[in-house]
Amino acid sequence: MRRTTARPLALALALAGGCVGDDASTSSASTDSASASATSSASESGGSQSSTSAGTSAGTESATSDTTTSGDTTSTATSSGSATSDATSSESSTTGPGVDCPAPEEVSADFSFSGPEQVDAATCVVTATDITPPAGSISLECAGEAYTLTYTLDPFGGPELAVDQEVILDYRTDPIFWTNRWISLRSGDFTVFGGVSSSALDPPGTTIAAFFGEPVLTELGGLCEPIDGGCGPEERLALEMSYKGSAQLILDHGVGYFNNLAEAIHLNLEVARTTPQTTCDDYPEAWYQLVFVWHSSD
Repeated sequence: MRRTTARPLALALALAGGCVGDDASTSSASTDSASASATSSASESGGSQSSTSAGTSAGTESATSDTTTSGDTTSTATSSGSATSDATSSESSTTGPGVDCPAPEEVSADFSFSGPEQVDAATCVVTATDITPPAGSISLECAGEAYTLTYTLDPFGGPELAVDQEVILDYRTDPIFWTNRWISLRSGDFTVFGGVSSSALDPPGTTIAAFFGEPVLTELGGLCEPIDGGCGPEERLALEMSYKGSAQLILDHGVGYFNNLAEAIHLNLEVARTTPQTTCDDYPEAWYQLVFVWHSSD
C-alpha cells in the first residue's frame, strides 16, 4: 500500500541467518547510490542504482541485477533489492564453535542520498515522505538545500517520520576502489534511520557507536567456520544490536527486531562478512550492508 505525505518546500540473544555478498558503489554530488557487492566471478549486491563491484575490475557497473553467492546457495537480487533463492534456504550452513549457523534469509538493505559527499550534523526538516514497500523516500530541507534519501528494505519496516519533523543529518563517504557510505538521521537521543554500505563498520574519524548513538552495533566474529567465497575463505560475521539494556545477535543476511512495547527498531543486515586473505584484485577484505529504522511499536 502506498502512503505519501508532503508539504510545500520552504532477548535474549537470537541468531538470524545470512549469506555473504557485497557491493561497492560510485558516488556523485547529486546521487549516491549502491549497495554492497562481492562475488567470486561476478558482483554480489543488495540492489543499487549505480554500482562498481569490488572483486571485479574497477568500473564494472550493475544497474539492474547482481548475483549473491554464499557457500552452496546462490541468489539473484534485482535492482529493487529483493532476492529469489535458487537453493534450499531452510537447511543449516556452516557450523562454528558451538554455533549452528543458519542458512541465508532473503534480506535486502539499500539506500542512496542525493546530496554532498559529506554532511556534518546538519539540522534538517522533513518536507515529504513517500512509502511504497519495499521502497521509500524521505525529502529533507537543510539550510535552504533540498536533499532526498531513498531506501529499499525487504522485509520492509520503514521509518516513522512526519512532515515538519526536525532531524539531524550526518552523511559520510570514503572512496577507495569502491565508495564506502554511512548515513544517520537522528531525532533526540536515537537514530531513526541508519545505513552502512562499506568495507569498514566505522566511518572515517569516528566510530559507529558515536555516529549512530543508539542502537549500538558491535561486530562479532568466530561464530561460523569460513566457507569458500571464490576470492578466498569468507567468514560470516554477526552484529550485536543493543538498545536500552536489551541486545540481539544478527547474523549476516538476517533480520533483527527490538520491541519494548513503546517503540521498535527493525534492522536488515544484508551483508556482514570478512575475507582476510582475498585472492581477488580490488576486493574488500570485509563488507557491511545494513539499514535500520526506528518506529513506534505495533
